[in-house]
Amino acid sequence: MRKLLQLGGRADLNDWMRAIGWSGTITSFERDMVNSLTRCHVVRIEAGQYALTQRGRDYAGPAVGAATSTAGQVAGGRYVPEKRALSVANMVRAPLARPGSFDYASIPSRMGDQRVPHGLAMPGVTGVGFSE
Repeated sequence: MRKLLQLGGRADLNDWMRAIGWSGTITSFERDMVNSLTRCHVVRIEAGQYALTQRGRDYAGPAVGAATSTAGQVAGGRYVPEKRALSVANMVRAPLARPGSFDYASIPSRMGDQRVPHGLAMPGVTGVGFSE
C-alpha cells in the first residue's frame, strides 16, 4: 500500500507488482493483495487502475521523506509543592502510661552473682556508659 502511495496513489496492476517486487502470479497478487485491500475500502479500481482511497492514505501515513511537523511544548520546570508545617493529625502520639508503669526501672537486676541497677553499664564491659 505504501508503494502505491509512492507511485502517486494510482497505478495499474503490473506497475504496482513491479514496485513491490511481487514474484508470484497476477492472479495470486489480485487474490492476496488487491481483493483484501478493496474489501477494507483502502484501494478502489478506477478505469483499470488501482487508486488509494482517503482511508488508505490515512492508514499509510505521511509519505517517506515528507516533512513532518515536530512542533511541541517545551517541558517546564519540575513541580515542587510549597513547604508546610507538619500536620498534628499525622504525628505519632505518645502511648498512654499508667501511674507506676515504669516502677520496674527501680528494681535492680542480677548479672551472675552481682546486682545491677537498671540503666547502668554491665560490669566488666568498657565503652558503655550510664543511660538515662
